[in-house]
Amino acid sequence: MQNDENGLCYPNYYPRFKCIADKCSDTCCRGWEICIDENSLEKYRSIGGNIGKRLSECITTDSDGAHFILVEDERCPFLNSSNLCDLYIALGEDSLCGICTDHPRFRSFLSDRTEIGVGLCCEAAAEIILTGKNPIHIVPEADFPDDALEKAVLQIRKMLFRLCERDKPFIALRKCCALAIDAQDMLADGNFAEISALYDDFSGYSFAVEEITDEEVIAVLKTMESISPEWDEMLKKLSDGKYKTDFSAENEMQRLAEYFIFRHFPEALSDGDIVSKAYFAYFAVSAVKMFWGAYFYENNALTLRDRINGAKLFSKGVEYSEINMQRTYNLL
Repeated sequence: MQNDENGLCYPNYYPRFKCIADKCSDTCCRGWEICIDENSLEKYRSIGGNIGKRLSECITTDSDGAHFILVEDERCPFLNSSNLCDLYIALGEDSLCGICTDHPRFRSFLSDRTEIGVGLCCEAAAEIILTGKNPIHIVPEADFPDDALEKAVLQIRKMLFRLCERDKPFIALRKCCALAIDAQDMLADGNFAEISALYDDFSGYSFAVEEITDEEVIAVLKTMESISPEWDEMLKKLSDGKYKTDFSAENEMQRLAEYFIFRHFPEALSDGDIVSKAYFAYFAVSAVKMFWGAYFYENNALTLRDRINGAKLFSKGVEYSEINMQRTYNLL
């Protein structure tokens, strides 16, 4: 069954998410263009007084639409020195434009429901994902849709979740890739009945593809568009071999694998490519572990803050860059 109130399905950890506002060590109101939807723009144009004057001075419109004019250090003009939003303070939550209300949520639109989750680019979201103790399950539990392609893709994804629960993270991810390769031809040929049979008979899958090496991870990362000095510094550390791998993070890597599979596998409904989505999860977990290894190399310890920062850095640099996501899919 699905949520009758809003038609949303979500991972079991989703209800725990809440923005921590000024308690965040970072801010999502800096470093990228903040677009303004048409409804919010119309509302902003009707506001008077000092806040209305600020709005008119801080919004510009170009070929990409309306957006706020960023100020020093690429900050939103309404982000004050306490990292709180002056617009929210003056006019309340309803005054926020769509992207500010929604971030870091993402959605996958299916024929009979919408899946919603929260992205690792947010440290509050990253913490609840990484510290979760239970395998992922979708809430409320929903039947597979009637659409044959959607049903097949979601069946495959559920098998990948089972692998993540059954095996150690990197063994599971290698098996996920192998299973996706086997199912890809069935999907391309429209042999949905075979995928249903594979799902019904699934017993853990035994075949695994070859490992993705650290050198291969670094080679892919080097092709990417730089997003920040922190990204460049991390890539240099990895290229110089300044990272370690002898630390334990199996629970966190399992949670990461589940997150990447949940978030990106439905994209196969658009391009039909399930193999690249499975390999992306394998690559992403490998890269984040290497980021953690760089922190461990420096401090001979790996704190929860380090784990959050590593996951967040990867997510910002890859998941929130269309260019870098496409380059990754093309190379995997």
